[in-house]
Amino acid sequence: MYCGLSIRSMVVVLVASLCFSSSYGVQSPELVALPLRNERLDASTLFEAMATDLHWTTAAMVTLQQEFRGKQATETHAPVELDRAQIDQLLARFPKVFSRESNEEQDLLVINRSELQTTLREQKLKLRQHLAEVAGIKMTRLDKLPTTWPEPSHQPNRVVIVLHGVHSTPAAGEAVALQLHKATTYPTLQFLYPNDAPVMESAERLNQELATFLVEHPDTQISLVAYSLGGLVARSALEWPKWHNEPARQKVDQLILVCPPNHGSALWEYAPLLEGAEIWQRIVNNEAVGQPLRRVLRSITDGLNEASADLQPDSPWLVELNRLPRSDRVRYSILAGDRGPIRPVAALLIQVGLHQLENHVELGPLAKRLADVTDMPELRQGRGDGVVRVQATKLDGVPDWELLPISHLDWGQVETEPGRCLLNAIAKRIAGTAVEN
Repeated sequence: MYCGLSIRSMVVVLVASLCFSSSYGVQSPELVALPLRNERLDASTLFEAMATDLHWTTAAMVTLQQEFRGKQATETHAPVELDRAQIDQLLARFPKVFSRESNEEQDLLVINRSELQTTLREQKLKLRQHLAEVAGIKMTRLDKLPTTWPEPSHQPNRVVIVLHGVHSTPAAGEAVALQLHKATTYPTLQFLYPNDAPVMESAERLNQELATFLVEHPDTQISLVAYSLGGLVARSALEWPKWHNEPARQKVDQLILVCPPNHGSALWEYAPLLEGAEIWQRIVNNEAVGQPLRRVLRSITDGLNEASADLQPDSPWLVELNRLPRSDRVRYSILAGDRGPIRPVAALLIQVGLHQLENHVELGPLAKRLADVTDMPELRQGRGDGVVRVQATKLDGVPDWELLPISHLDWGQVETEPGRCLLNAIAKRIAGTAVEN
C-alpha cells in the first residue's frame, strides 16, 4: 500500500478520511424499496439509497448532509422529483437494477443492490478501458528488468516476478526486484496492473501476461513475490477454478505473500481517500512524466476504488476465495509484520483522551471515529503491521508463516534495516526452491 506520500500529505489524508469516510463496510439489504407518491419520487431519496454503491464520495456527501441536517437554516426548498416518465426510463434502461412493485398500501420502486454493483463495475471498467485507449495508456505490463537479463531472449530455468499492492509505485517494486536478483541471480520482472481495480480483473490480466511470457519462455519456472493486494491477485489467478487450464498453473511453483490481507482489513474503509490523494500527488509532482490531465487519467485507469470492496473483512468475494483449496503445485510462504505505528501505552493514552472529547458537541463525532480507528488491531504494534492485522495474514494449508519486525510500508525500503530483513526472508525462500529443484 506504499504510495510515496509526504508525511504532511499522509496527515491530511488521514484526517480527511476520518471526517468524511462513510460506513463502507456496513452490509445493506440487497433489495431497497422506495415508496412512490402520486407516481413521483424524490430525487434526493433515490440518491441517498444508491450513494454507498455509486462511490465513496457520494456516500460521504450523504453522511455530511445527514450529520448537519439539524444545523441547517429553517428555509425550505422544493424537492426535485422524478415523474412517471422519468421513472419509466430508469426501468427501461436498467431492468436488472430497477423494478416496480405494488402492495396494498403503495407503489414502490425497488433497487437491486447486487445488480447495481455489477452494473457499476461493468461501467467503470468500460470507462477505464476507453480512457486508457484514448490516452494511449497500457493498463497492464509484465516488464523485464533489463539489467537482470543477459539478453531479452535468454531462456532461464527460473524467474522471479514481483507484484505490487494498492496505490503502490513501480519504483518500490523495482527496488525489491533488483535486490532479489542480486541475492539469487535469477532474472526478474515486475507485473504492473491497475492498483485499485477489482481483484478478479487484475487476476485475469496476470494470467494473460503470464501466458504470453510462457510462449516465449516455455521451460521457465516462476516464483511470484506478491505484496499486499498483489497476494490476493496472485492467489486468485492460481486458485480460482475457472482458470484451471491457464499455463501459469503449470509453471508457477512458488508464491511468497508479503503482508497479505488474506482475511481483509478494517482499514480499507478509509482506503478510498488514497484515491484522491494519488490523483493530487500526480498533479503536483513536478517530477512526474506527462501533463496534469494525463496524470489524472492514469490514476483513473489504475482503478476507481473497486478493490476496497473486495478487501473488506468477510466480503462475499474474500470468503469465497478463502474457501478454495491451495494449489497443490505451489509452495506457499507468508511473511507478516507486527510493527504497527501505535504502541500499547500510547494507544491507552489516546483512547482516554478521545473518550473525554466524545461529549464535546463539535468534536464528538470526530473523536469517536478516531477512538474506533486507534483501537483497530491493524494499527497496534505487536498485533498488526499498520494496515493488516497479524491474524488476518494466516491461511489454511500454508505452514510456512513467519512474523517479521516490519511494517506494511517497509516494502520497497531496501536501504533500511526492516527492508533488508524482509528481502533476506524472501531471498532465503527463493534459494530454498532452487535447492529443492
